[in-house]
Amino acid sequence: MTKIIMIGISLFLINTSLQGEEFSARRQFCKSKLNFKTLNSSLLNKENLLSFENEGGLFNGGVCWWHSRFQRNALYLAYFRPDLPAPTKTSEIKKIIRKIIQGRVVTKIPGFQNLQQFSTKYSKLIQRKLNQWQLRDGFVFQKWIAGLSGKSKASSDYVLHLIDRLYQNVEIEKNIAYTMLQMSGIVAHAWLVFKVSKTLEGYNLYFIDSNYPDTPFIYQYKNGDKFFDFKWYGNFIPYLKETKEPVRMKNALAQYCQTN
Repeated sequence: MTKIIMIGISLFLINTSLQGEEFSARRQFCKSKLNFKTLNSSLLNKENLLSFENEGGLFNGGVCWWHSRFQRNALYLAYFRPDLPAPTKTSEIKKIIRKIIQGRVVTKIPGFQNLQQFSTKYSKLIQRKLNQWQLRDGFVFQKWIAGLSGKSKASSDYVLHLIDRLYQNVEIEKNIAYTMLQMSGIVAHAWLVFKVSKTLEGYNLYFIDSNYPDTPFIYQYKNGDKFFDFKWYGNFIPYLKETKEPVRMKNALAQYCQTN
C-alpha cells in the first residue's frame, strides 16, 4: 500500500511539474505575440524566418505571395516547444503545415526551437504545400487575377496616398502588412512590411522579401516619387493587400491566450 501511495504521489508531482512547464511556456509565448513591438522585432532575427527562398510554383515561377503569407501566419500563430518530442509521422507534419496555412488557430510545433529549424528540416513538404496553395488560389478561387492589378507608375500624390495608408496599417493598426509589388505588365511580387517610419523626406519601409528571406531590408521612399525603384525589380508600386487574415489571426491569438 505504501508503494502504491508513493507511486501516486510521484506521478502527481511529475504531472504538476509538466503543467507548470506548459503554463510557463504558454505565458511566454503569449507575452511575445500579443506585444506588437516584440512580435515585430522578431522579424529581425533569422531564427524566426523561413530557411528557404521563394521557388517552385507554376512553370517554376515562384510562390512569393504564398511564401510571404506562410511566413506571416507562422510569425503570429506558430508555437514552438523544443522540450517536447518531435512528431515522427509525415501526416503529423502535414497537419501542422496545413494549420499554419489556414491561419485560424495557434499551432503547437513540438521538438523544434523556431521556424528556421522547422522549415530547414521540412522545406520540401512546405514547398509542396505552397505550390498547392498557389494552384488552389489560382484555379479554384481565381485570386491571381485580383492580385495582378494596379499600375507600376502613378502620380506622386497617389503613391504618397498608398504609403500613408501603409503607415496607418502597420504603425497605427499594428499589422504586419502583406504588400503586392505591381511591376510593368502582369508581373507582381510581394513584401512583408513590418515597420514604416517617417523621415524628413518621406518614409522608410522595413520589409522581408521572400527571394532573400533571412535578410530584412529598408527602402527609402521620398516625397514626390512616382514609383519605387528597388535594385532587383526595376520600377513598381507597392499596394497594401487589405484582407481579413491579420484580424483573424490576432483574434485567434487573443482567444488562445485568454483561455490558456
